[in-house]
Amino acid sequence: MEKDTLTKEQEEKKKQFIKQFEDDIEHLQYLIDHVDQINHKILLLRRLKMSLVVAQLVAPYVVAAGITFGAFAIFGRTPFIADDKKRELHIQNEIDSLGNTRVIEQYDSFDEEKGNITYYEKWERGEDGEYFRNIKKYSIKNLDEAQINDLISHIDSIKLEDILGEATSIQVEKRNHLEEEDINHNPYIQAVFYSKDTNDYITVKEDVGENIAFTILWLIIIFIAAKSTDAVRQKYSSFDYQKSIYLIKEHNPLFYEEILQKKLKIRKDNYNRLMR
Repeated sequence: MEKDTLTKEQEEKKKQFIKQFEDDIEHLQYLIDHVDQINHKILLLRRLKMSLVVAQLVAPYVVAAGITFGAFAIFGRTPFIADDKKRELHIQNEIDSLGNTRVIEQYDSFDEEKGNITYYEKWERGEDGEYFRNIKKYSIKNLDEAQINDLISHIDSIKLEDILGEATSIQVEKRNHLEEEDINHNPYIQAVFYSKDTNDYITVKEDVGENIAFTILWLIIIFIAAKSTDAVRQKYSSFDYQKSIYLIKEHNPLFYEEILQKKLKIRKDNYNRLMR
């Protein structure tokens, strides 16, 4: 039986197929021989591309953290680290119209640094024989030390309400018995006011609890700022983290030796049939 005679065009196509199969067989054999090294390179490439996607995902948080960290650092506050704090000298002054004075100093703020004047009226005796007097307290937040001293020195010729306004509180003090000296005592006032010496200070470490509270506040600010930025990005950008990761894996597939062997067998079978 004679073999079928191929035309010149068919011969040319056959040669092209043979060449294609030979190239495919050689390529598949190379992949099988080096599958571990090739997959290692593909995984490295995947991780690099995924790192860029993750960087894009966390960018709002990194930017927010950097900006807020820098802003707080300007004022000497840093999260996670106990900062050095400057404690200035706080001074509490007490003076009264009897000539008594007292000064208390400490490198910390007082519980309540609100200046006030307390006016003690003259004792009176009620019908029941009990002694009583009114104690009126006034705010002096708008007065300086010189004005306070001037007010105390002229207490007999002025009316406090005309200068300080209405009393912030009025209390009635009562006594069953008083010494003669107290009964004849004239009304008097006592002033308490505060000041601060910014040139006199000590440096102490921030309390652990205070730093933890500040760190939590910092993290909350970062979260809110980053979420707001991310919301704007989602609205005006097509960035999709899950889709980006999927496309990276799809465009950079791993090779599996079992599948490569099957492909190689098919190519060899087709090649052998052409060569008959």
